[in-house]
Amino acid sequence: MPADLVITAQTVITMNPAQPRAEAVAVDTVAGTISAIGSLADMRASAPGATVQDLGDTVLMPGFVEAHSHPLALGDRNPGARTLDRAVRRLRDLARRRGAVH
Repeated sequence: MPADLVITAQTVITMNPAQPRAEAVAVDTVAGTISAIGSLADMRASAPGATVQDLGDTVLMPGFVEAHSHPLALGDRNPGARTLDRAVRRLRDLARRRGAVH
């Protein structure tokens, strides 16, 4: 499925040494994948009709970064998440309920 969301920010860090910075990211929210990274013009051209969300003067770094809790301790506090698969499912469900994942 083509990207349905284009995200732009002051700084987009790609984690790709060949292209360390970009203007925008095209996302397929149904598949939960990044479709393309590049200029805003290129992302609009590759995803016509996609919603464009400008995060303004922020930094966007694709990936899961959770700096405040200890995900491995999730099982200790939550008996329903004693395996990695269950913990990942619980985190995804929580993110969906909070609107962070579509």
